Amino acid sequence: MYRQIWINSSQWDFQRILWRSKPTEPLRHYRLKTVTYGTRSAPFLAIRCLHYISEEIEQSEPEIAHNIKTKFFMDDYLDGADSLEELQLKQSQLEELLMSHGFQLRKWCSNSQELMSSLHNDLDKHYCINLSEDDTIKALGITWNPKTDDLMVNVHEYSHREVSKRMILADLHTFWDPIGLLSPVFIRGRMFLQELWQSNVTWDDVLPLKLNKKWNAYRKQLQVLNNMKISRRVWFGNLQTAELHGFCDASEKAFGACIYIRSWNSEGKYISHLVCAKGRVAPLQNLTLPRLELKAAVVLIELMSQLITSLRFETIDINYWTDSEIVLNWIHGGAQNWKTYVANRVAKIREGSTPGQWRYVKSAENPADILSRGISPHAFQTCDQWWFGPAWLKEEINDWPAWTPNINSNLERKKTSYSL
Repeated sequence: MYRQIWINSSQWDFQRILWRSKPTEPLRHYRLKTVTYGTRSAPFLAIRCLHYISEEIEQSEPEIAHNIKTKFFMDDYLDGADSLEELQLKQSQLEELLMSHGFQLRKWCSNSQELMSSLHNDLDKHYCINLSEDDTIKALGITWNPKTDDLMVNVHEYSHREVSKRMILADLHTFWDPIGLLSPVFIRGRMFLQELWQSNVTWDDVLPLKLNKKWNAYRKQLQVLNNMKISRRVWFGNLQTAELHGFCDASEKAFGACIYIRSWNSEGKYISHLVCAKGRVAPLQNLTLPRLELKAAVVLIELMSQLITSLRFETIDINYWTDSEIVLNWIHGGAQNWKTYVANRVAKIREGSTPGQWRYVKSAENPADILSRGISPHAFQTCDQWWFGPAWLKEEINDWPAWTPNINSNLERKKTSYSL
């Protein structure tokens, strides 16, 4: 992508290089005329060019303009459609429009064999990526098998027997899980890192034997994730009949939220599937469990807002679930009734939702409970509640848990005084 963007001639002198193929050759002098890999400004310049194209065509082609601005992630374009005809139209329009602005799109790949069969370019062998049944590619760093339309997990082997806190932090940052599908497993690694902070272990000292064994046992178990296949497709049918259900929970060690989409399948039955999740370790300063539960509710509101914006869910029904009756009472009671800490967070929750959207779920049926406590990789493989939510999401609304608010709770209630 960078090499398709010309630099203004007045800037060429800032990209001078010296080059020779062999040490015995004389030095040759060049000026690079296109955006160059490795320069700090390169990503910005590339994305800014795409945004400029989007702004140029916004009036005449609003849908394509929106897609260019929101569905390019650096030089990767990710999109989909409900039918082959719509998909082919999107592909041809995007390719033609960007070609007219100097950007040639290549390396097309799709889970639709019909689309791939219709794409060909005899002059460019890299125009399409042709894969066999077991081949995978990377989509934003996530391993994807287009033939089976599954996402895969790739955890590298870990051979270190003696480790330090610095090595563990570096290793944890190699796990790429941008939408939190594996949060219940990876949160345990972050919990362990926090345990090291509390143990006053320095950055480069070898861990004590007990902690070293604990880390290596956890790290070895992660290899099990390489056997997992995660369905990329999470909903069926028309989004007009779909619903989003968000769950949140907290423990003394972590808190977070997960979101499910509920829709009809071709057999006329309700199905639900995990869309995204986000987990955080609990802060080191002591917070009561109700306050942590409230923080989890804020995470859910933020995550839901990001999801609705990115997927353009403008008219979809939304439900929020928590197993904390205290948090539900705080939300129903309004921000003005509570002390500052609670009031600020309740205000944020009510900015992004209404009290009527919040419901009660039992802890045993709350999938976010799995996230807040963590789970072993072995148990995670068969944890249907995490991937599909509670069983009653597949039932009619009359079978959902019911709850009556009680806003007479005095916990965190702001003291008021009256004078005459």
